Amino acid sequence: MTLGFGEGRAFGYAGCSRYFSGYTLSGNRLAPGPSGSTMMYCEGEGGEVERAFLPLPEHPFILQREGEHMRLIAPDGTRLEFEAAAVESRYP
Repeated sequence: MTLGFGEGRAFGYAGCSRYFSGYTLSGNRLAPGPSGSTMMYCEGEGGEVERAFLPLPEHPFILQREGEHMRLIAPDGTRLEFEAAAVESRYP
């Protein structure tokens, strides 16, 4: 799973499909805007990860950054952990 930000958009890979969303950031509160995804069919672990992840960005997160590490905390306490990586390509 990946997450990137650019030009007022969030985007990434959810396990099978690519997703995209607008967002606003106020202090440490990250609020996703309307979102969409490519809706690829996927079985197995990638599909399980995607089914768990895609509903989460419908809610605001608390954003925590520590060096190259980013954590998003959902209202229900779910934590998403991301490590910085080289950017291979941008999703439009």
